[in-house]
Amino acid sequence: MKVHGIKGELSISLYEPELFQDYTFEHLFINPGGGPVPFFISSFSFNMNKNLLLVQFEGISDPGAASAFVQKEVFLSSDSLPKPEEKKFFSHEVIGFEVTDIHHGEIGIIAELMDLPMQQVFRILKDNKEILIPAVNDIIVEINRKAKTVKVNAPEGLIDLYLHEGHDDEEE
Repeated sequence: MKVHGIKGELSISLYEPELFQDYTFEHLFINPGGGPVPFFISSFSFNMNKNLLLVQFEGISDPGAASAFVQKEVFLSSDSLPKPEEKKFFSHEVIGFEVTDIHHGEIGIIAELMDLPMQQVFRILKDNKEILIPAVNDIIVEINRKAKTVKVNAPEGLIDLYLHEGHDDEEE
């Protein structure tokens, strides 16, 4: 995002900061143009209130040198991502997972994780119908990455709203 301080630290916005709280960063990949290049980290800290990672890269010790990295894409290799615990997940990893509800059984496949102002929502497709279920801890019962499934306990009546035969937007 921007240069931070007088030693050339960079502020990096984290999309899912809670998953990185206990993570140790050794290097990040930055795309300065032409493809990702690894940059090794000499120190880092979190500002969780602002969802920021503050990074000091090896060999970069002043704001002028750091400014060359502002507004560049930053990546972690997928095999170095922290492993989310229990009901936590990375947005990208649950796309394509099968969703089952403890009362309705199989309800469909996650097509998208929507970021709405109040919460994230699973957009699930089943038989050309769309089902929206909040992706929150109170509703998620279990995530099984090996089986690629998410078990939920949807609020009573929510799934029926979407699967009910009369739930069409067509006018007669």
